[in-house]
Amino acid sequence: MIPTPDFLKPRREGSSVKTLLPRPKRIEGRSGPGLDLSGGFDLREEPGVDPRPGVYLKNRFEAWGLHAKPGEAPVVLGLSGSLGSQGYRLRTGKASAVIEAATAQGLFHGAVTLLQLAERHGEGIVIPAAELEDEPDLLIRGFSVDFRYAWLEEPHLRAMIDAAAAFKASAIVWWPQDKLAWRSHPDLIHARALSPAQWKSLVACGEERFIQMIPLMDPYGHAETYADRPAYLPLTNGERGYWGHDDVQYCASHPDSWRLFHDLSAECLEVFTNTPYFHIGMDEVGGQDERLCAECRARVRALASGMNDPEPFDQARNRFIAQRMLQAMKWMKARGRRPVFWDDNAINIRTRA
Repeated sequence: MIPTPDFLKPRREGSSVKTLLPRPKRIEGRSGPGLDLSGGFDLREEPGVDPRPGVYLKNRFEAWGLHAKPGEAPVVLGLSGSLGSQGYRLRTGKASAVIEAATAQGLFHGAVTLLQLAERHGEGIVIPAAELEDEPDLLIRGFSVDFRYAWLEEPHLRAMIDAAAAFKASAIVWWPQDKLAWRSHPDLIHARALSPAQWKSLVACGEERFIQMIPLMDPYGHAETYADRPAYLPLTNGERGYWGHDDVQYCASHPDSWRLFHDLSAECLEVFTNTPYFHIGMDEVGGQDERLCAECRARVRALASGMNDPEPFDQARNRFIAQRMLQAMKWMKARGRRPVFWDDNAINIRTRA
């Protein structure tokens, strides 16, 4: 089980505000006493404020044994148009803690920082006096979770989402593989796969923390979790990925390999609904002759002939793989999603071919 991140727990007295992670762009410790929350807190939200940052803050405070009480130490959430889309300003002192942002996501990031500032003083909790301002350099920040080789329980995944929120991440890419209970292909389901309803619950958890939950479905390489099943192995026509041993890839010339990609992707679209993006992978494709079936090799040579590309047909192999990627992009865009992919595909579409 992933524990609650240390910087979402009250720290010991005297810890410096300069140890925040990620470090805000502007941070100033202020002289004088901080905000004493020992008697509880009074959460005040200006009109029009999205409830999610306040709910998250309230739940965290209550997990520490602090309770909402009118008239106690005020924690104020307000809107300010002078900040960027994910930026915030936080001021704390003896009288109050005030978070301002232009958007709900900015307020949420400010709330996370407020939690990170908390210190234990004896049996009580104090927010030290400080003034901070921050705005991320990248609007999309996060990591990818690959379920090919491991399984995580649903509570573990929720803890992972919480940890991402504590780092102020804005996205997680989920590669469900056989860990989603597919309706269209029940023989591709792991014994401990989560149901679509469970996955939707995780997506809602991410939405509450302003984290886009982006699905990944690879339309070419890394088909081993699907296509290595006996009934699906013909979809590969014997093709192997870059590593050539324990990884297989879809055959780009086999029409049913597209059908499988479409079926599973369509189910992902129903579940992962809080993002405009869909990750189409295309990682570590084996485009060398010994990795391709006879029909795919012939298609590479036909392209090479039209391009005057001499053996070993580097440009033709590049275009052959790019065509597969463009097909996946077109399919995804027709369904209202913006396709994303690994950065090496932007630099060199051959992906190790």
